[in-house]
Amino acid sequence: MTMQNDETPAYYRLGDVDAGDVCERLTFWAGNAVKYLVRSSRLDGHVKGDPLTGPVEDLRKARACINRELARLGGKR
Repeated sequence: MTMQNDETPAYYRLGDVDAGDVCERLTFWAGNAVKYLVRSSRLDGHVKGDPLTGPVEDLRKARACINRELARLGGKR
């Protein structure tokens, strides 16, 4: 199921892969971590927000989501 259309920003797509399609098959926190990682680490220049600070902020958000997923699984925050 691919929902790639004009409503999906380019920074959430990697070629024909829509990050949303991947995320909906994961838990909430893991899916959000993937979304932020996809958005932060693009080689093609598609970033959200400021190209200098946006990727760093997205990596921080991904880390926070990973910490929440670890806590959900019983790990330490």
